[in-house]
Amino acid sequence: MRAEIYTGLVKRPNEKHLHGINGAKLAVGPAYGGFQHTGHDTNLYIGYVFEFGSVSLWGADGRPMGILLSLFR
Repeated sequence: MRAEIYTGLVKRPNEKHLHGINGAKLAVGPAYGGFQHTGHDTNLYIGYVFEFGSVSLWGADGRPMGILLSLFR
């Protein structure tokens, strides 16, 4: 089991100012879940790490879930 907490700054391409970003992630084996606050939205996510990368489902403030695919090199 691994827990992560992070904070930082993000600049959105459609805005001229910085936003604070923070979140937390809990991983148990290859499965993980957490949240991220981006200055506008709070995103909840769950995912799974495979040998080639990871797949996760993201949801933000009641909008439909989105799929994120990350590939490793």
